[in-house]
Amino acid sequence: MKNETNKEIGLVSRSGICVDGDIRLRYDKPRTAGANLPVRIIIAFIATLSTAAMADSFVNAHNGFLTLFFLTAVSVISISLTASRYLVVRISAVIVFLIHAVNILLNLSNARIGFDLAVYNYLEKANIPAGTWGTYAATADTSDPKYMFQLFALVILIVAGGAALACVAKTDFPILFIFTFPLFEIGLYQGFEAPTWSTLGLVCCWIVQLSLHIINHTTNKAGRRNTFAVHERSRTFYFTSKNEKAKFFPLYAASVASTCVALFLVLLIFSAVTGFIRPKSFDKLRVNLHNAIMRLDITNLDEFLSDLSGGDTLHGQKTIGGTNGGHLGENNGISFNGSVCLNVTTPAFDGPLYLRGYVGSIYKNNSWVHISADDFPGTLYDAFEDAGYIPQDIDYMLMEQSSLTAWQRQGIYIEVKNADRKFIYAPYYASYTDFGPGDSDYSIIGDGYVYPMNKDDNYTFSYYSLSETGAETWIDKESALLSTKEYYSGSGQIYGDYSAYGNRLFSDYSDYVRRSYLGVKQGLPALDEAYQEISRRVEGRSGNYTVVYNAIKDYFDENGFTYTTTPGATPKGEDFINYFLGTQKKGYCSYYASAGVMLLRMFGFPARYTEGYMILPSQMDPEQMSGGYYDIRVSDRCAHAWAEVYLDGIGWVPAEFTPGYVSNNNPHLTEEEKAGEKKKTETTTTTTAAKKPDTGDGSKTETKATDGSGKATTKSTGGNGGGNKKTTTTGTGGGSDGSGTGTGKTTQTTTTKTGAPIRGVKHLPRWLKSALLTFAAMVIVLLILILNRSRRLAVKAKKCSQKDLDKRVMEIYRYTLRYIALLGVEVKRNITDLQNCEELIRKCHEKGIKGIGEHLSSLTDIAVKAHMSGDRVTPEEAASAAASMRYISKKVVYPALSPLKKLSAMLLHCLY
Repeated sequence: MKNETNKEIGLVSRSGICVDGDIRLRYDKPRTAGANLPVRIIIAFIATLSTAAMADSFVNAHNGFLTLFFLTAVSVISISLTASRYLVVRISAVIVFLIHAVNILLNLSNARIGFDLAVYNYLEKANIPAGTWGTYAATADTSDPKYMFQLFALVILIVAGGAALACVAKTDFPILFIFTFPLFEIGLYQGFEAPTWSTLGLVCCWIVQLSLHIINHTTNKAGRRNTFAVHERSRTFYFTSKNEKAKFFPLYAASVASTCVALFLVLLIFSAVTGFIRPKSFDKLRVNLHNAIMRLDITNLDEFLSDLSGGDTLHGQKTIGGTNGGHLGENNGISFNGSVCLNVTTPAFDGPLYLRGYVGSIYKNNSWVHISADDFPGTLYDAFEDAGYIPQDIDYMLMEQSSLTAWQRQGIYIEVKNADRKFIYAPYYASYTDFGPGDSDYSIIGDGYVYPMNKDDNYTFSYYSLSETGAETWIDKESALLSTKEYYSGSGQIYGDYSAYGNRLFSDYSDYVRRSYLGVKQGLPALDEAYQEISRRVEGRSGNYTVVYNAIKDYFDENGFTYTTTPGATPKGEDFINYFLGTQKKGYCSYYASAGVMLLRMFGFPARYTEGYMILPSQMDPEQMSGGYYDIRVSDRCAHAWAEVYLDGIGWVPAEFTPGYVSNNNPHLTEEEKAGEKKKTETTTTTTAAKKPDTGDGSKTETKATDGSGKATTKSTGGNGGGNKKTTTTGTGGGSDGSGTGTGKTTQTTTTKTGAPIRGVKHLPRWLKSALLTFAAMVIVLLILILNRSRRLAVKAKKCSQKDLDKRVMEIYRYTLRYIALLGVEVKRNITDLQNCEELIRKCHEKGIKGIGEHLSSLTDIAVKAHMSGDRVTPEEAASAAASMRYISKKVVYPALSPLKKLSAMLLHCLY
């Protein structure tokens, strides 16, 4: 049997109800459709603004709320008002939109750089290796807000277009979700905290739009515009009239939104009162999911996304440096592009200068994992804190209490450019105290590395240098220390006066090191075989570190191991170290460092895996030296991984096993880098005289003195036209009481970024320029509205004063009805003019509008005569009709209008 439901005879339900035509809907209170468009625009606006604010926080764009509000308002309103019923509004909206869009298109190159900066910031915030995204980010002045501004202008325009389409042009939840959820997800995936108001706003908009989408039914009856349609199965009546929807939807949307807000507020209050915190299992699940996706291998997809794991980036280039937080064997190889990772200002040094970054302690799943702060003994941490230090200062503390004359205390200034900002990079025997407890900007990861919470780009260290031992390689320096009887003896007895830190601090730390850094993975045949062969070489001397170190190095040299940057990925199911030692026998620094750590542990020497940068003495350029301090540009070719070993009384020291690096060399450095050639992307000058930094107008100067280090640091943040300046004064000698002796070297380092905009009257901020451009567009729109009003008022005057009295009265009658419609009083049913007049008067009385009845009745009678009667309208009747229109418009309608409706009546309806 055919479905007869949608025939023109009407809709017939199973209960026998036939809907053929329309059903009159009556409200308890008069409702109009005027709020429909504004409410829809508000939903689109809140959804877009919330999404933009989330994205801004996820990538540390720092655009500011007012900037995001401005960009969102211009985009959403200009796009949405193209759906207005007024032609002049639609034209004006198109003009503003085109000006705004053209401005964005003309600055796509800046938006492109902003995208690189956003990805780089996102990866940094997520603790994911940034790779060459940092290289692209370095091509621009990151302090210039124009890049992020142009990027977000483009992003907001796209999101606003989708939101306007979903909320204004249509009632479609999936479209809104598609345009807003991806930006919400990129932060949710990493567990980032978004502004609470933005999360609340976006979720509320989703719920409201979904609610409207569910009840937004249409009818497929050809040529029919019913108010309702009947759902046959549920026997439910649904709105199908656009006009009735426009009256009902604003009320319904407000009700759903207020319910959502109330529910969220209750949840927030409940969490605040009860102290409820999301279970840690949620975070662990998120991390596991993240790691699983990161290591997903679908036809080498992981290599395509190397920026996240160390292979190719989205730009088709390789990760700089090749080190990636202890993950091993995941990629086929590494490559270098020469990007500058660090700028280092340092005194002369006669051997490799290792800058330690990441520290891996536990080997599992082909990765080196750090020891967490929770796994570090609390009592031992308290002992360091009581001494005024942190565990990372152990080397510095040992040297500070030593009377060994070979140690020389120096200062070093490090500026991070494209290096991974998850770590503080510091030389060995440095004091981390400036980044220690009490400074909320930094986090201490056990006794391993230091994590900068605010991603600070510049820091200064005081450290002890082995510049006077007469040895150039680290193993020779370590051997010299080990043979110094006043400092160390083979029995493990530590000499020196350590009473300042408590007699047991160093011995307790030594015990902790032996408990934590001697773990060896079992079941690795190749590792056991290597250990057996090396043991035969050092038989009877396995307690001598120098002998063991040289034996391990010789093992690599004499058993066919070669250095290469393209060893190939470790096969699935294979252990990284075992495969390297037994089958592969080729690799780069991470390979040799990992195997070296494990072999040192097997011989009883506490060791761990380290990543950072290694600088050679050949990189010191005499032309870039002033006052004994060299400026060195450290490229990605200096990125390196090595083993480090703990020696009682000496502390943690590098143990280099990578071929090509052992003999104070780096095979990847170019001849220009070895000659110390300085590129001109930024200028660094060094002066020997101590002088007050020129901070410029509106700048801030901060001076910090560190007790016992002999070091004072003055930071200056430039005002108008001022760059960033840092003055470091380092005095050699001095004890823990802060009394420096004094050779007092003072270094002033001034960094000027090329291409940085000068803030001043002639160089306005980018957002202000865009605001002025948009304001100019709005002025143009206002002029159009004013001209359009003048034109339409002239047309009205002409029609209401034409010579044909019958036509004049009819026009006066039509304009009067338009005046009354401004009050929200209309009758759209097909009835006679006299019935229409009675209905209008009744509705006006219901709204409390008085004084209209007599004048409207008189005007209607004259209009009916002009339209229906054969008699001509007299001049007196035409004058009376005009007087009625003036009275209704000026005495009845205009006083009853709100200020906003008065403005609308003037500029949009053009009736005043």
